[in-house]
Amino acid sequence: SYCSQGYYGPNCITRCYIPITEQTRFQCDVNGQKVCKPGFSGPLCNINDDPCRSAPCKNNATCDRIGSTFKCFCHPQYTGKYCNQGIDECRQAPCLNGGTCVDEINGYYCRCPYGYTGPRCSRNVLSACLPAPCMNGGTCSNAGTSFMCQCLPNFYGNRCQFSDKCRSVTCLNGGRCAITNFAAKCYCQPGFTGTRCEIPSNSCQSAPCQNSGRCQMVNDRITCLCQHGFSGDRCQFPIEFSCYPECQNGGTCNGNTRICHCLQGFGGRDCSKRDPCASRPCYNNGQCLVQNNFNYVCVCNQGWTGKNCQNIIRSCSSNPCLNGGLCCPNGNSFICNCRQGWTGQTCGIRTNPCTPNPCQNNGQCSRLGPYGFICNCLNGWSGTICTERIPNPYCPSRPCLNGGTCIQNANQFRCQCTLNFTGKYCE
Repeated sequence: SYCSQGYYGPNCITRCYIPITEQTRFQCDVNGQKVCKPGFSGPLCNINDDPCRSAPCKNNATCDRIGSTFKCFCHPQYTGKYCNQGIDECRQAPCLNGGTCVDEINGYYCRCPYGYTGPRCSRNVLSACLPAPCMNGGTCSNAGTSFMCQCLPNFYGNRCQFSDKCRSVTCLNGGRCAITNFAAKCYCQPGFTGTRCEIPSNSCQSAPCQNSGRCQMVNDRITCLCQHGFSGDRCQFPIEFSCYPECQNGGTCNGNTRICHCLQGFGGRDCSKRDPCASRPCYNNGQCLVQNNFNYVCVCNQGWTGKNCQNIIRSCSSNPCLNGGLCCPNGNSFICNCRQGWTGQTCGIRTNPCTPNPCQNNGQCSRLGPYGFICNCLNGWSGTICTERIPNPYCPSRPCLNGGTCIQNANQFRCQCTLNFTGKYCE
């Protein structure tokens, strides 16, 4: 048999409840115990386990976290889920005319039999030096029906195809030198990078953050702070139509409006603010209302007052009526006669948040919901209630002469002149 929703255990008597704000991190097990969901750990289940922490990617591959799993980005010479399988470029037998294939890192070369040359031993060279069989700048000379290559320094082989450039290159920390595109290159052991494998790859010296991301070491681990428009452990993923700041607490970004749509219990521009009413701060069955600045106000039942409706009202002795309301005794209770623009049991709620106009400096007030408002400021002013002056681009140049004072006026300026001076610039 199955238990009713929310009950667990052999007799279905153990109740397990997960609040909506914790359902992304917690779950109930079969015994009704509150435990962490997969991918989270810690006493509060707030530690997001990193699948890349155990370094599953081999051969210096890059590990990128994708949700609760990971993906390895291999170097060209390796493949497989963990980049632990070498790629054999000779498996398809590319060398012709009996040539021997030699596998190299990210490539191969053919050792051709007498009379043949070319990358795949496809050209017959019995016609001596035609067509130019010597590689890497080697000089060809006729030798009967064959040819001889005079190689430049650091190259050898019958066609000057081999290089000893690695003799002058020292790879550190167990790195191995190999020739790639006729140049010596160090291939590093896992945990190191740099041209000589001299830089530990678990440090910011290796510049792991892409797209101008900023690297920080946090608890001996690399953390990338991405530029706007990029995301990922290494800032490697571009974000199309992103919201800025990024949406938090499970909020989703609307690509057309670039506005975050928040989950229940969260709000604010980036969903970073918790619903102040979620904790039920109003006592004695008071009603909690969210204000536009994401604070709250409690509308108390008759006989109660205080910010959280925690104080019992004894008639009018405690002056319970707010905002100039007149208190009238009513038995063991009271009645508030509110001034114009206010309502509620204690006159604590605006009937119209725009009356009187809270916007300063001639800003225009618009209602936002039943109790909120937003100010549309005139040019030159900003802020929640238009109290912050926007610097005038003209006044820093001090255009007013003879002690005149520069005064901002919308997108222009005017000079208030001292005595005995006049003109646009008090000249």
